[in-house]
Amino acid sequence: MATKNEITGFGAGRYADLRIDEAFKKSFAKEGTKSNLIGLLERLIDGIGPIRDVTIEDKEVEGFFLSDKKSIFDVRVKTDNGETIVVEMQLSGQKHFMDRALFYSTYPIRQQLSDRIEEAKAKGEAKLLEDLRNYALKPVYVVSITNFAFESESEESLQEGLLSSYSVRNDRSFELMTNSLHFVFLELGRFGVEFGHEEECSTPLQRLVYTFLYSSRMKELPAWEDELITGIMETSELVKFTASEREKYDKTMYTEIDRRAQLDYAIEKGLEEGRARGLKQGLEQGLEQGLKQGLEQGLEQGRARGLEQGSARARKEIAGNLLAAGVDIDTIASATGLDKAEVEALRPGE
Repeated sequence: MATKNEITGFGAGRYADLRIDEAFKKSFAKEGTKSNLIGLLERLIDGIGPIRDVTIEDKEVEGFFLSDKKSIFDVRVKTDNGETIVVEMQLSGQKHFMDRALFYSTYPIRQQLSDRIEEAKAKGEAKLLEDLRNYALKPVYVVSITNFAFESESEESLQEGLLSSYSVRNDRSFELMTNSLHFVFLELGRFGVEFGHEEECSTPLQRLVYTFLYSSRMKELPAWEDELITGIMETSELVKFTASEREKYDKTMYTEIDRRAQLDYAIEKGLEEGRARGLKQGLEQGLEQGLKQGLEQGLEQGRARGLEQGSARARKEIAGNLLAAGVDIDTIASATGLDKAEVEALRPGE
């Protein structure tokens, strides 16, 4: 049975899976989707609104050096207020994901200086030098929508248990150092509402997460009065995809489903091998421990048996000496703890 954050279905429903790259861009980065994008940003970024307009910028950015490959963002926009916002949909978890988000933020930060240099070049050398000394930055936001949850985050740091945001602040007073860098993480993997229970979604954020997780399984719009969700779902209808868009979407779905199957197999195989190895190790350790305990018990019993036999031999020697000295049998039996019959058996010639 598929869990809530698995990739399920393959083009059989009415709507595309919004977590798939082509569907995500179809709903937020194509012509006619600007209102969806603005609504998404205002819902995820606290205090940024109202956004009147956004300009979708080239998603490809040059590397830091000539030899670097280009980095490609899912969506990169500039608002009418000058903020740069990078939006990424991330299906699979990876190590150092937070560092990856930080690295992504360096591109739009560096781009601001590059743009300033290009503008200054046309104004003469004096203006260029003046602008190069000016490090004032417009705010940069990196928004990551993840199909998983971060293990390290506490519930206190999350809005509605789903959304976290970070900025650059003083470690003790939390005073804002600069308003130029912000990170926002929407963790779909933390959502607890199952498909078919949309009535449990009472907030705009919950409705948005439900839509991201279950769009491909919906046959019709949920009964919410939510303009943003309606706009997103209308643009994600599969019948509205061009042939090229549908081909890319299907190819990504094939790849993702195959990747999930390989991952599930690897996990299952790893568990089987782990259990077998654990059983073998347990048997070996159990045998070793059993042999050790058996040896210790044998030595202990041997020592006790040896002492017992040595003591019996000594009593008999004493009894024999007393007999030779003419001591009566009753006295000897009493002194050595032997039976009278045992003492009698020690007489010479017996």
